[in-house]
Amino acid sequence: MAESQFYAILTDKGAALEAAALATGVPVTLNKFVIGDGGGNSVTPDPTRTSLVHEVYRGDIKSAEAQDNQVTFTLYVPPEAGGYTIREAGILASDGTLYSLSNSPDILKPTESNGAVISITFKYVLAVSSTSTVTVIIYDNYLTPEAADQKYLQIGKNLSEIKANGVNAQKAARDNIDVYSTEEVDNKIQNIDTQISDIDEKVDNLKPVLKVNETSPDANGNVDVGTVKSVNNSSPDAHGNVTISIPTFKETFTDVQLGAVASITDNEGDAIYDVPTGCVLTGLTDANDNVGNVRYKSFQKKINNSWLVISG
Repeated sequence: MAESQFYAILTDKGAALEAAALATGVPVTLNKFVIGDGGGNSVTPDPTRTSLVHEVYRGDIKSAEAQDNQVTFTLYVPPEAGGYTIREAGILASDGTLYSLSNSPDILKPTESNGAVISITFKYVLAVSSTSTVTVIIYDNYLTPEAADQKYLQIGKNLSEIKANGVNAQKAARDNIDVYSTEEVDNKIQNIDTQISDIDEKVDNLKPVLKVNETSPDANGNVDVGTVKSVNNSSPDAHGNVTISIPTFKETFTDVQLGAVASITDNEGDAIYDVPTGCVLTGLTDANDNVGNVRYKSFQKKINNSWLVISG
């Protein structure tokens, strides 16, 4: 049977870690893998290498199985990673040491820009001296699309997943965020209307006032609370009225003046002129031996800092 041209080996540093594990009983911890494109060329595994020819992706080991002296690693490359051809792979120890490396047949890993998106899961088989010399740590921090659909809602679907899950799922979602359906809102409004009706009924059934200051109401429900005794120390008269004195403010007279000029004009020359009350005559105009124009000013006094025209 022809030997496979694709295989995995321990690197020299990986072999040293395995030997130390056999000697001390402390296994080597493996937790990550790397893949590369070989720099565009096919790769032959070289135990002296400490890194891949050209690394293009690094991820967590998805799972591992041990049988006899072989460990089979499951490596997963998600759909969003790509734009290269896989030609080499490796397993890393927890300190970053390249523990093992292998070559691979050319595997095209496109991206969305290439017109296709795929995920790749492949098996990496490694022979060791004893499977007790290695411990594989699995980080399940990547979800397949199917698993993600079970945990998360897709933004682009606008909660249609909840609708598709039926009435109970919809109600549970609304309860979680305090949102009500149209039917629930209508029921709440109806309950509020019922409560308002109950309040109206209770108001209508309110009993009349029984007593105020030990005085019972008359037939019309009015209560005579008695005569007012005093307001501002003023007692009421026989009719119950109280006269309240309002203080008078004193006027302060400080100045006098004449106001603006006003005039009376007579074009006929035969009128009798009366200067308005509270005004002072200040001038006459003679027109052809007749009085043609009379000028006067109002007399003003200043009281409490305000100018007032005197009239009457």
